[in-house]
Amino acid sequence: MKKFTALSTAALLAIFLTACDKPASQTTEAATPAKETAAASTPAKEAATSAPAKEAAPAPKADTGEQDYKTFRQWKAEQERAINAASEEAMKKLGEQADPKVMQETLNKVLMEQIQAVKASAEKLDIQDEKVKALKDKTLEVLALGLKMMEATETVAKNPTEESHKALGELQTQLNKLADEGLALESELTQKYEPAPAQPATPAEQPAAQAPSAPAEAPKAQ
Repeated sequence: MKKFTALSTAALLAIFLTACDKPASQTTEAATPAKETAAASTPAKEAATSAPAKEAAPAPKADTGEQDYKTFRQWKAEQERAINAASEEAMKKLGEQADPKVMQETLNKVLMEQIQAVKASAEKLDIQDEKVKALKDKTLEVLALGLKMMEATETVAKNPTEESHKALGELQTQLNKLADEGLALESELTQKYEPAPAQPATPAEQPAAQAPSAPAEAPKAQ
């Protein structure tokens, strides 16, 4: 159970990790200056110029969803590599003959350190798109719950009571719910910004070549 939970946490991290690189900043709005005229002023002109100018309507907010999600996917891959590298390095130092209990404790420690590092990076994100932001928030929930599950697993290992097993089961249920919600969000974003390539159309059958028609007969002489 302990090993299964640790591996499940690692798998969920691979699914829900969000980007830490900030997306390209939105272009600042700039008002285009009105062209000044050099015409001589008249009373009507002066009255018009003395009236307060209307404020320009704010420019529509730029859609950063595609860039935010692209950055998310790139950073996610980097974090997966970092977690795998840290875990493999720790196991390599212990060696294949190490005690399974020591190996599991070491793996738990490495995962907890990686979770804290990823959480700190995710909290610095500047995501503008609401959907990507929701996925980021879901990630932070999973990270926090993952830490609680690892602690609950340690408790079950040391004191396997009915209460400790129940607490761990409740955390697992919450984690499954978050997993379903996160996967649904990511699936929606993937379909929107990374649609599957269209299948090449099957070439239409060429119509059979028609035999050339016989030349028309010349009219008979009278």
